[in-house]
Amino acid sequence: MTPLARRVLELLVEPPGERPAPAPVLDVGIVGLGAGSGATTVARGLALELPGDEVSDGVAPGPGGVLVAVAARDAVPVLARLVTERLAPRHARTVLVANRPDDPDEWRGTEAICLPPSRLAVALLARGRRARGPFGSALRELAGAVREAA
Repeated sequence: MTPLARRVLELLVEPPGERPAPAPVLDVGIVGLGAGSGATTVARGLALELPGDEVSDGVAPGPGGVLVAVAARDAVPVLARLVTERLAPRHARTVLVANRPDDPDEWRGTEAICLPPSRLAVALLARGRRARGPFGSALRELAGAVREAA
């Protein structure tokens, strides 16, 4: 190879360097605490907010994963918190979500993330699009809480 060709090749090809290690894949399991809790919608939203991570609907996460417990609209906040406390020995990393609560103020002492009602956001998630507005902000807050729990 001629010296000129070697210099051109050095300009075109990057030298081998250290590439950053890929972030570890986070294992997230979404479970509903009752019928009609909206766990599937939350799973779809989290899958879009946590790209590259493993988000499973209706399945508990593996060891070291994060369990997201979704309470229905008519759930009792104290009972939902009690359930998450009972899950703690098996799943040390648990995040509680109140989906479309009638009174979000009731959920303040439970450390739950409240998702507001939004038909438009649910329709966007059903079509594989990210949610916008207050619902999208709450999903991003939930994704942040899941990352912190991991």
